[in-house]
Formats: sequence, structure tokens, C-alpha cells
Amino acid sequence: MPGELFSGPSALELVVAVREFMQELRADVPAGRNFELRVAINALQIVEREMLAGAAAEEEHQGRDQDTDYATDEDLARAIRAGEVPIDERLVSRLLADATARLAVNSPRFIDSYAEDRR
Repeated sequence: MPGELFSGPSALELVVAVREFMQELRADVPAGRNFELRVAINALQIVEREMLAGAAAEEEHQGRDQDTDYATDEDLARAIRAGEVPIDERLVSRLLADATARLAVNSPRFIDSYAEDRR
């Protein structure tokens, strides 16, 4: 959250700068350490996407939660496992929207490959 005290660079700008620096290092990193570097770069990309989409995605998720009688995802999951919730189109749509929002942050390429597989 920008303000006068922490005016810049923002947390997102710092994450982007570190990720870009690490990407530039890839050619100079020994092969045995390249995997760890790719994992770190991927983690920073996830942080970037969450910082960009997280608040809006969480707000949408909370809006979907208001349509249920369950306070948390854990409560809803427990009720589904116990057979207390009908598996209808509305529930499937809600769960798919949540899964898509999570994948958009954690692994956006999977969404595209899933859409291609369903064609």
C-alpha cells in the first residue's frame, strides 16, 4: 500500500526487480544449481501474481462464500465430504471459479492447457 512513509519502491516493484535479476543470472549459474534458481524465480512470479490479483480474487471468493451457509472453505469441504451439500451446478460452478482463481496465481499455464484439453 503506497503512502508517504513507504513511498517506493513498492513491495511488488522489489519482487519484480529481484525476479528479473535472478532471470539474468540463469546463464551464469552452474547446471547443478539451475533447478533451484528456476524454483526461486517461479516462487517470485507467484508472489507477483498474488500481489496483482490477490485482493480482487479474495473479494470475489468472499462474495461466492456469501451464497453458502458455511463460514469457511474448510466447513464447506467437510459438509461436501459428509454428503450434506448437494453436488449441483451452482456448487460446481463456485468450486471451479475458486480453483481457476487459485490456478491463475499459482500456475496460469495449467488453465490454458486445461481449456485446450476440454475442446
